[in-house]
Amino acid sequence: MIPPKHYSDWMKYYDLLKDEREEFYRIVEVLEKGTLEWTPGVAEKIINETFKVIEYKLKQITQAFHTELNTANGEEHYTVAAIMNAKKKFNGVKRIGALSVFPQDVSKTLLEVVNKYVDDSQQSLIASAKEDRTGYFSSIVKHNKLTDSSIVGDKELASPNNSLPQTPNFKPGRRVLF
Repeated sequence: MIPPKHYSDWMKYYDLLKDEREEFYRIVEVLEKGTLEWTPGVAEKIINETFKVIEYKLKQITQAFHTELNTANGEEHYTVAAIMNAKKKFNGVKRIGALSVFPQDVSKTLLEVVNKYVDDSQQSLIASAKEDRTGYFSSIVKHNKLTDSSIVGDKELASPNNSLPQTPNFKPGRRVLF
C-alpha cells in the first residue's frame, strides 16, 4: 500500500477502514505515513470525512463489543477478552485522530471526540455492572477498564504511556498477604 498524498487517495483508504474485511491496523499504519496539502477546501473536507470514519468505527466497535459481551454469558475470561478487544480497537481509532497530517488543534478535537465516547462507554458499563446483584460483573469492570488509565483525584495511575517507577525499593507485582 502506498501512503496517501491527495484527498482522493485519503478517501480510498477511509472507505477501506469502513470495510470490516480489511486489516484496520495496516491501513492506519499507511495513513500515518501519508501527507496532504492543507488548503482550506481540502482541510474542511478531510476533517468532515475523518469525523465520519471515526463515528462509523466507534459504532462498529460498540456493536462488536455488545455481541462479545452477550456471547460471554458472564464468564470472566470472555468478558475480560471482550473489554480488552474493545479497548484495543478504541485505541486504534485514536490513532486516526492523531495522524500527523492534522494540525494540533484538529487532532486535539478528534481525540477529544474519541475519548468522550470511550469515557461514556465506560460509564455505561459501570452503570450496567451496578445492576448485577452478585458484584461479580462489577468487579470485572472495575479491574478491566475501556479507558487508558484510571484517574484518582489529580493523580494518574499506570497506563501504557505512564509506567510505574522502577527503583530498587519499588517492584511492581502481585502482593499476597496472609
